[in-house]
Amino acid sequence: YFVEQPFKPSLARASPILAGIDPQSLPQLLGYNASTARPDADVVLKSPQGDPVLAQWQYGLGRAVAWTSDAKGRWAADWITWPQFARFAGQMVNWTLPSQGTPGLDASFSLSDTASGVGEDVAVRIDSTSSSGAPRNLLQTSVAVTGTGQISSTTQALQRSPGVYDGVVHGLKQGAYSALVEQRDTASNRVVAREETGFIVPYPSEFRLSPGAPRAGQSLLADLAQLGGGETLDIAQPSAAFNSDIASHPKRVPIWSWLLLVATLLFPLDVAIRRLSASPLELWRLLRGEGRMT
Repeated sequence: YFVEQPFKPSLARASPILAGIDPQSLPQLLGYNASTARPDADVVLKSPQGDPVLAQWQYGLGRAVAWTSDAKGRWAADWITWPQFARFAGQMVNWTLPSQGTPGLDASFSLSDTASGVGEDVAVRIDSTSSSGAPRNLLQTSVAVTGTGQISSTTQALQRSPGVYDGVVHGLKQGAYSALVEQRDTASNRVVAREETGFIVPYPSEFRLSPGAPRAGQSLLADLAQLGGGETLDIAQPSAAFNSDIASHPKRVPIWSWLLLVATLLFPLDVAIRRLSASPLELWRLLRGEGRMT
């Protein structure tokens, strides 16, 4: 519902959206849509009642911004004419867009040979060179990984050779991830290079089958097929799974309960036949409705 009254939004927390903008210089608003922030959202500006006016939200690989007032003359007339409005609107939109990377920084991801017991381990290799082609050495390199399920992890990559850094991100489940690679100067902590990229953690190796490739547990699968009287299928011929060539095996099924039921149902009929005496001719007349049994 609408809250229409003059007020000046107050700063709830710092944000890149308000970089270079003095919170005390924010103009007043004449109204907003009352709402409740999501648990994972960060409220940047709030009303005197504590309702969110500007909120930002990191959701998996994407970002969202909520502005609960308007951008027209009804509630935000003073904001539209505010000299800092263009900067505010531009920074609000730019915060939702992917950042541009530094040339010469290349990050690659692959499944690691190590095992953590929970999820997959992903090896990270970072090649970093300056614009002149010289390797960037002795930099503090971090890899921040964010997944679609609100999974976040930060790993430090160590230098192994000139301009080459590597590390391992442990325990990632299957899904899509974004990775922010930052390299800082160890003395001044200044960001030298950064790159935002993404990667996919596929299904475990036993599901990643291709024709001609060795399969994990193939010997165990062959033993199980032999014990059960079956056969292993070739991944190159998936239609073989629908062949009706499995040998049949007899199975004993007890039927005494069904025979007992039949005997119980036939017992009254047997008694009736024994108690009644009739010739075939009398039965024929009885069926035709011309006589009766004696």
